[in-house]
Amino acid sequence: MTPLLRAQDVVKAYSHRLPHDTPVLRGVSLELAAGEFVALVGPSGAGKSTLLHLLGGLDMPDSGTIELWLDGRCYRYGELPDGERARLRNRAIGFIFQAYHLLPELTALENVMVPALLAGLSWKQALQRATALLERVGMRHRAEHRPAELSGGEQQRVAIARALVNRPVLVLADEPTGSLDSANAALVLQLLHELQRDFATACILATHSPEVARAAVRQLYLRDGRLSPMAEIA
Repeated sequence: MTPLLRAQDVVKAYSHRLPHDTPVLRGVSLELAAGEFVALVGPSGAGKSTLLHLLGGLDMPDSGTIELWLDGRCYRYGELPDGERARLRNRAIGFIFQAYHLLPELTALENVMVPALLAGLSWKQALQRATALLERVGMRHRAEHRPAELSGGEQQRVAIARALVNRPVLVLADEPTGSLDSANAALVLQLLHELQRDFATACILATHSPEVARAAVRQLYLRDGRLSPMAEIA
């Protein structure tokens, strides 16, 4: 069976004094099936965000390959020009960040519409999709509010709607509950799980929390730059 996403022997390092003197990922390989929900677990600084950025095409590895299958075609990131890789991200991948990254001058509705408009949808189409998703995440009544007028939990729900507006095949969520209190974290995690299931979207959820990781069907552990399966989360 062809995977949705495949990373093979991915290496990434950052330079401080010498070229590539700070290794982060040391030959990471993984496969993700369509519709699969995987937790990427590891302590702060383990490289979870770096790996998500590579899997989403926001950054490129020093070596190794990353491939995404879409509509029967294999896209190998390293062979794509920057512009084509950006269009692939917009079309097929949704991102959810711990810090929300909503545009402060736009309303919640406008924030959700932006990726759809960039993808070429008409204003009417983008408005319809964004409104429906805000309704789905329980934020329709806050559609005309700007991020500064929303709580952290509300902002994250808007960010989830934004990540899904282009109906991506893959969602990458980087510590999406890390800035929230326990009640809002539980609500956001439940919502993310329901939407992932209902939209049949594959999801990789990066977290340092074993409790959060239990929401996923499969858990992978990142430590010392290497990835291993977790048979059990204590």
